[in-house]
Formats: sequence, C-alpha cells, structure tokens
Amino acid sequence: MRIPRRRAVALLAGAALPAIAGCTEDGAATDEVMTTDAATDDATERTSDSALRVTVSGPDGERTFFDGTDVADVGEAERARSGGYRLLVELDDEGTANASAAFRAVGGDDAPDETTVVVAFEGEEKGSFGVREDLAREIASGEWNGEFVLTFANESEAEAARETLVED
Repeated sequence: MRIPRRRAVALLAGAALPAIAGCTEDGAATDEVMTTDAATDDATERTSDSALRVTVSGPDGERTFFDGTDVADVGEAERARSGGYRLLVELDDEGTANASAAFRAVGGDDAPDETTVVVAFEGEEKGSFGVREDLAREIASGEWNGEFVLTFANESEAEAARETLVED
C-alpha cells in the first residue's frame, strides 16, 4: 500500500513506545548514511545495509536523515486529536545526532517549509512528509530528543508505515 505523498512530520515530546528490532533483510541494497563526529559536528558517510532509508531534502541539498539501524522505537498507530492517525517514531542517540546534522546540512533548520522527508523501503518510495517549524526549532537548538510523529489521513496508511519501519 502506498502512503500519500505529503503529510506533516511533527515533534512529540512523549514516552517511548514498544521497541523494534533493527534487523536488515538479506539482499537489501547498501546505502550511504550520514554520520557525525560529535566533537566536530562534521558529516561523514558510513555504509548501511538497511532496507529502510529516510532522506531529508531542503534548499541546500539532500542527505540521508536516518535508516532502519537508527530506529529505536515505533509506536502503534493512534487516532490524532486533530483527526487522522499518527505514528510515534524514536531514533537512538547516534541516529538522532546524525539526523540532526543532516537536517542542518540541507538547510532544514532555516527553511522548514522548504524541507521534505522521504521514506523509502527497499528502494521504493513509501511516503513524503513536510516538516513542522517546531521540529526544525528543536533540531536547530540541539534540544531534539529523536522523537517525531508521522501523521496520516487514515489508519490503514499509518499501519502500512508502521509495518515498513518495523520490517527493517
């Protein structure tokens, strides 16, 4: 099932939800994933065999935001107060640092309205999301804890996205 092209990515400061295994599937394509040296905040590339790859693009280019090895927790699809459904995702510490560096590198902290996050699994695009200003502020300030919410129009879209995140 294909997730709609554009939804909001929001920051949620909430409790961690059930942990997932960050397993990779045999035969998955190798992708380059950006990492940072915490002492210098310099971006470098590392190799990952993760089937899940999430990129961030902004006015200054495109980078890997995170991959399946960076996902620490994925919540259950829940009904959002504003309508639709939401899915809480939490990155591990290294994934949070790498995603933050990638976000800043593409100019997302300065132009969240021009920034897009794309989720791909085994090379196939599964969804494209906009970025809310509160998430951009948290990343820019260094206060982001690696949690964010993907929002969807209906439960089946949220469940399909959860399945994609958990499969890797």
